[in-house]
Amino acid sequence: MRATNMWLIGGLSAGIGLITLSLSSVAQPTSFTFAAAGDFYHRDEGDGLSFVKTVEAIRADDPDFLLMLGDLSYASDEATWCDYWKTTGKYEKLLLLSGNHDSGEDPGGNINKYISACAKAKVETKGDYGKQYYFDYPATAPLARFIMIVPGLGGTLLGPIDTRYDIGHPGYTFTEAAIKEARILGIKWIVVAMHKNYITVGEKDNEISTDAKNSFLSMLLAQKVDVILQGHEHVYERSKQVTTNTSTCPVLRPDTFSQSCVVDDDNDLVKGAGTVIQILGTGGRHLRRVKHVDSEYPYFASSDATTYGFGKFTVSATTLAFKFQRSAGGTLNDAFIIKEAH
Repeated sequence: MRATNMWLIGGLSAGIGLITLSLSSVAQPTSFTFAAAGDFYHRDEGDGLSFVKTVEAIRADDPDFLLMLGDLSYASDEATWCDYWKTTGKYEKLLLLSGNHDSGEDPGGNINKYISACAKAKVETKGDYGKQYYFDYPATAPLARFIMIVPGLGGTLLGPIDTRYDIGHPGYTFTEAAIKEARILGIKWIVVAMHKNYITVGEKDNEISTDAKNSFLSMLLAQKVDVILQGHEHVYERSKQVTTNTSTCPVLRPDTFSQSCVVDDDNDLVKGAGTVIQILGTGGRHLRRVKHVDSEYPYFASSDATTYGFGKFTVSATTLAFKFQRSAGGTLNDAFIIKEAH
């Protein structure tokens, strides 16, 4: 026996529109795991050894899929790089997202060639895969929605996608609509992934929400998405749980700190209270540095510039748990859990 609910959400674009949700009597997984990392590499020497170790660690852990947060091989060897995952790495559950070294903004590969050559995880994606899309997991009775986007990227390889995501632009509408639709469908967890950064104690600046009100990041925080994943910085950073409010923190501004924007600063968090921002640029490319004397530093619960690896998430109906999985380098061992409020 199968029941089907159909929803039509206004204002959706780029492949979002009429969605059919099938509820089957077939038993669905009660939990799943996924991994996330960005800023990889491809050669078997120098930085490449850290990339090799990361591939080996992901294969050994075997998550249900891997969110690749951009900047893949830093070279025009897309087919060889993709084949390394499939043959040597023996892992074929990739979900791609462009970074600036894949979009034509900076030297590197071509996201369109990666899309053609790399083994894609067996999930149904809606939108422009590798660039601006979303998917739900598991496919029926989903526990989580993943929204993969490209704010702030330059270059010519993303086609007609407008990468300015400030309010009034298509990317803002795409993302907000996907979040709201997930809420209507009763999907428990929402993860938003992008390459570039907003707040960071690495070397980068805000490159994703650049209008006066920082409208795109403000929307994500107002919607209380559970986790925002990023690459770009070749470090690990994990923010405290943050949000905005109309009285004391109307905007979480970069280059400054407001305690009023912090909801919780430990590792045991409550769902719906705010958002965790994580930078996982630790896939293998040479690591940079963390600035401990920085105006944004108090926003972060953990940071590290010595350890390669990936983030592992375990998702159930009531919890989203994270643990950093080391592959090479230092000794980072960060973890947190978000629990549904009772």
